[in-house]
Amino acid sequence: MKQKFTILFDLDGTLVDTAPDLMHAHNHVMKKFGYPTKSTEEIRNLVGKGAGAMIGRSIWGQAKKEFSKVNDEKIKKEMVREFVDFYGKNIIKEKLSNGQKALTLMGVANPDQVDQLGPLDFDGIWLEAEHGPIDFADISDFTRACDIWNKTSITRVHQNEPGVIYRTLDRGSQGVCVPHINSAEEAKRVVDAGKFAPIGNRGLTTSRQGYGVDDYHRKANDESLLMVLIFLSCDSYKKEYDNPVTCSELRTVNGITTLNEKVFSGSCLIFSVESESKFCEF
Repeated sequence: MKQKFTILFDLDGTLVDTAPDLMHAHNHVMKKFGYPTKSTEEIRNLVGKGAGAMIGRSIWGQAKKEFSKVNDEKIKKEMVREFVDFYGKNIIKEKLSNGQKALTLMGVANPDQVDQLGPLDFDGIWLEAEHGPIDFADISDFTRACDIWNKTSITRVHQNEPGVIYRTLDRGSQGVCVPHINSAEEAKRVVDAGKFAPIGNRGLTTSRQGYGVDDYHRKANDESLLMVLIFLSCDSYKKEYDNPVTCSELRTVNGITTLNEKVFSGSCLIFSVESESKFCEF
């Protein structure tokens, strides 16, 4: 009988350097609960036995049964949950909502290229399903590669149709960009398809991102990134459309994260907005 061999890899530093992501999540929790932050190198010495043990080592110098010096069990659970939730956040949506710039790479041809680019310092991968070859069958593997490297996956779809939008999210994309939005009503259709109730009417099922995730539908509403491409009210556009969309119309649409306003000269303005439609230009 031929002997079979199995090779096991530890992702913490063997295949993927997760220390920078762990540092961001750790420091988010520390700031929220009033404790000192740590550098990436300091985090490397704290990793092991889960988020609770790492936070315990960070605060008291050693695990000491993780949170033995915190008497309030509720606070312990809140700290761990805050850490886990932050570690799974949509990086680009988080940055845009805070008025920061985000860097997304375009033109990636296959999931292997996502892996090759993963160690570089950028925020997301743009998957082109309107003008490019990306199809529903491709999205899962592309977005898995993005998830490994903690990069936000954004897929530009080819039409404003509910089945196209929610199926793209179901296949694992963290964001959807919908082009050719010419009215606030059309933007509302994007939200209706991309968000679960009570915000929208996305089909009540899980997605590739939802396996094993508690309270998935709420988290999906919080983390899904919805983008729309609209045209500015310029003279050449007015000749073609009777009622061109204006930026002020889109301010009334809750659930849209970013607007990309395009004019025929080729220039563009990008705004980021929160779900409550608070605009923040960068």
